[in-house]
Amino acid sequence: MTIRSDETLDPILGGALSVVQPRDGYRFSVDSILLARFATIRSRDRVLELGAGCGVISMVITAIARPRETIALEIQPRMAQLAARNAPGNGFPNLHCKCADIRAAHIPGVHQGSFDLVVCNPPFHARGAGRQSPNRSRRARSRRHRRVPGRIRGGGAPLGAQLVEESRPSSPPRAAPN
Repeated sequence: MTIRSDETLDPILGGALSVVQPRDGYRFSVDSILLARFATIRSRDRVLELGAGCGVISMVITAIARPRETIALEIQPRMAQLAARNAPGNGFPNLHCKCADIRAAHIPGVHQGSFDLVVCNPPFHARGAGRQSPNRSRRARSRRHRRVPGRIRGGGAPLGAQLVEESRPSSPPRAAPN
């Protein structure tokens, strides 16, 4: 895999995967790998990662569980490009990376009720808490996650919550009270 001078190529999972990421700016950390390893995924599942960055969570999930399809959604074009390079570079034809804003009314291939699992690794700090990064890319990532609660047409839950809620199996109908 070819890398640019402003990128690094980092092995993870004992060298099983190689991740291209920015030399400066947002870089994944161990919490991304832990989150991916905690997820319970079946091979028939469709998985959506919100705020994918360079795609490390999606890649770890795909490497370990081999789901039917994984979509990594990222708002920053540069990070989405890295995720799009990382997927085929690690041999994952069923991992698709999209540059899109979750608040958009329509994202091709991302429809309510079509995912079995939705994962996201948002910042840990409440709004206004914690240190502000001097790096523009890191600040943008933090702000983006705080803005995720955009509403879908007709009101209702934030899109991420609706994707999760509508992806859950429906409960059987209840008998009407007497």
